[in-house]
Amino acid sequence: LQGLLSNIYISNTTWLMAERTIRLIAIAVVGVLVARYLGPQRFGLLAYAQSYLALFIILARLGLDGVVVRELVGRPEDRDLVLGSAFVLKLLGSVLVWICLGLSLLLFNISEEDSLLIGVLALGVIFQSFNVIDFYFQSRVESKFVARAQLAQLLVSSILKLLLIYLQADLIWFAVVMALDHVILAGGIVVAYRTRGLGLFEWRLQGKMAKELLVSSAPVMLYAFCVMGLMNADQIMIRFLRDETEVGWYAAAAMIAQL
Repeated sequence: LQGLLSNIYISNTTWLMAERTIRLIAIAVVGVLVARYLGPQRFGLLAYAQSYLALFIILARLGLDGVVVRELVGRPEDRDLVLGSAFVLKLLGSVLVWICLGLSLLLFNISEEDSLLIGVLALGVIFQSFNVIDFYFQSRVESKFVARAQLAQLLVSSILKLLLIYLQADLIWFAVVMALDHVILAGGIVVAYRTRGLGLFEWRLQGKMAKELLVSSAPVMLYAFCVMGLMNADQIMIRFLRDETEVGWYAAAAMIAQL
């Protein structure tokens, strides 16, 4: 039994490490090519739009990640109840993101070009609700299925970005591909879930369960707000205090440093 568990953990970890390594290589190659093609000004606009959206994205995640995994490990018999409640909460959080984002764009008088980029990127937010399936695989130490879906998404995304560079596409199409990334990943993990003989239509919402998840995740969400604000405030400040070209230089340097 101990040997079997060791093999399961080794296999799971290997897939996760492989996915992370390949993603880093893709960022180093494709990310740099995209930055060079767009140039400081357009790359800065895209980086600013991503940072602006990131300030609101916590509303969609709700800090549920670790909480849902914990519940699935402790109460595997309530799988459909936990996943269904978490999924609905994330859907509601995504709608709240769109509402707060729209109000902020009006309140702070964000330019039309910036608003369009932010709006396109925000289209993919709702598909992050399907990440609850990832929580299920984590609770089962079967993240290799999610890693495969992420590799497929990375491959498609990289090919599309290289194609856009080849076609000399406008900036907005790169934002479309970034939004499409969430759609592709959601589709991949749904397929993985289905291949395990499980169905999304078996999920159920329970008010009591949803309340328990929200109460447990509240401190995590507060912490996540602080972290995301700290991580993304720099590029937003540079955009308002300087210009998008300065953001482009900064974002490119930050990308290399993060690698």
